[in-house]
Amino acid sequence: TTGWAEDALVFQPRLFGGMGNYSLASGDFDLKVTTVDGGTIRTKGSATLDWYGNSKLQDVSPILGVGGTLGWGKFFGDIYYQSTALARSHGSAFGVTTFPDQSQLLAQFGEVDFRHEDWALSLGYALNSNWSLFGGYKGGKTQWDQRATQQGFLPGATTPLFTEIDSLDGRFEQDGPFIGVAFSYPLGGGTLTLRGAYAYLDGEYAWKGQAKSAATGEVFQRSTIKLDGNSDGYSLGMSWTKQLEDNLGLSLGAAYHWYDFDMSGSGSAGLEGSPGGISNLQFSGGTLTERLFTATASLLYTF
Repeated sequence: TTGWAEDALVFQPRLFGGMGNYSLASGDFDLKVTTVDGGTIRTKGSATLDWYGNSKLQDVSPILGVGGTLGWGKFFGDIYYQSTALARSHGSAFGVTTFPDQSQLLAQFGEVDFRHEDWALSLGYALNSNWSLFGGYKGGKTQWDQRATQQGFLPGATTPLFTEIDSLDGRFEQDGPFIGVAFSYPLGGGTLTLRGAYAYLDGEYAWKGQAKSAATGEVFQRSTIKLDGNSDGYSLGMSWTKQLEDNLGLSLGAAYHWYDFDMSGSGSAGLEGSPGGISNLQFSGGTLTERLFTATASLLYTF
């Protein structure tokens, strides 16, 4: 961002890798449940993300990405894409529930695995050798899933009366414009750059779960949640870049992003074809908070 030769077009692709600490957490929502007979229940609670009832996904995992910068004089453009490896928020678990008549329910819950990816496209202008301004558009997506098996046994029985297979799939996507400022200065034979940015993002959360019979494959229970909202988001970053050879460079960097989304939406839950039917859910006044910290090393080549 310190400016290239006025008459030269410069392209600088890069590959980078490192570690990322990602989390997605639900705050409390006001929940209104409307039953099939028109009754209403009001309560408060978080949007659970898995079968355990957890309201947060989090893990530290490797992160890989690719990007490129195109510069001419004081103007520059940049694009990047990065993705975490498959991460595990919660491990598997086994539980047994014994009822008063000595019948039992055995439950085997699988791992909660997720992956996060994001990208950004920006344009910028170097005000002088130290300061630059930039703006652009960014987006991201997190997907997770979990599987479970439940078996019911009559008192003293060794063969299950029924076997139920449960599954859930979740997705959170966000995108929107951002603006930022960067400050660079020479340090240790390279250049240290500090960055700050503000983003206004739209977010969409979708969650669906179902239970089906292992014997017939018939789905007898469904749950869905869909939430929408927006966030004032902030990012801070720093990097140190040094030329190793005429065209090859190394950059070490760290970045922290945090976005608090105000969310609302609807959902449904219930047994298919049961007298209780499907209940309608209304969520309001809640938040989803997404945070990502990365520490990476990049190799850059200048054409």
